[in-house]
Amino acid sequence: MFHTKHGREVRDGGGITPDISVEETRPGTISFYLLNENVIFDYVTQWVQNKPSIPSVKEFTYSDEEYEKFKDYVKSIDFEYDRISEKTLESLKEVMDFEGYMKTASDEFKALEDKLVPNLDRDLETFKSEIKRLISSEIVKRYHYKAGAVEESLKTDKGFEKAIEVLKDNIVYEQTLKPQPKNMPSGEEIKEKLEKQYSTEG
Repeated sequence: MFHTKHGREVRDGGGITPDISVEETRPGTISFYLLNENVIFDYVTQWVQNKPSIPSVKEFTYSDEEYEKFKDYVKSIDFEYDRISEKTLESLKEVMDFEGYMKTASDEFKALEDKLVPNLDRDLETFKSEIKRLISSEIVKRYHYKAGAVEESLKTDKGFEKAIEVLKDNIVYEQTLKPQPKNMPSGEEIKEKLEKQYSTEG
């Protein structure tokens, strides 16, 4: 058992537990295959051939217009990705047919199928922000190397954003560093409660 400067208990052997948990967005299957099949790598290789330089990492932006060109590129190479949802639906349909549920739940199954069967146009748009982030990282890496790619990733890093937010907020920051008695609300909860209290009293 160890203690921080402010008296918080820290136990060894258990890894680092964050003071504030930040929920991350689950990546789409399409993103994995765009990377694994080197689609993004090959696209960026072509992209950089006509661009001898790009702005600094801070100023660089991969535009929506450029992303439309990426979508055209993906379609031009007949890209296909693993269709886990589609295969699972096929198995489910077989079970429903065997057990006789398709007669009474065919409409519900069709609605589910429409939502879950992979669709390239839809998925390229649904996971647009995530795919643009991957493309941006690959582009920056070509010009500003590994350090630039790390700097680029921080632009959309939710954990990094939360850390900056906490560091700028003295109430949350100080409360986070103090030992937390059992059932003690977090610094963020305390701040939110205070804001609601004073906003209603005004």
